[in-house]
Amino acid sequence: MEAQHNLKAETEAPLNVEKQIRLTGDVSGTKNNVIDILQLCFEARAWKTLNDQIALLWKRRDQLKQAVTAMVQQTMLYIDQTPDIETKIGPI
Repeated sequence: MEAQHNLKAETEAPLNVEKQIRLTGDVSGTKNNVIDILQLCFEARAWKTLNDQIALLWKRRDQLKQAVTAMVQQTMLYIDQTPDIETKIGPI
């Protein structure tokens, strides 16, 4: 439970930065920030949190299409490393 709390704290700041970058229209910065957020979840093997972050970032108002594309591509890299079939189909 403590690990999840730490992960939430670790992703909170990048989520705030993502909003600022996205609203300025910085495509490269937004893509990098989104990938960093997903990478934090992946490295922690927090699959539910990863799926939640994907959904959160996907639904953000005015999310840049290039950032969504980068997010999908990054998620595809993680799918083969998931522990079971339910986790594998979670992002879908």
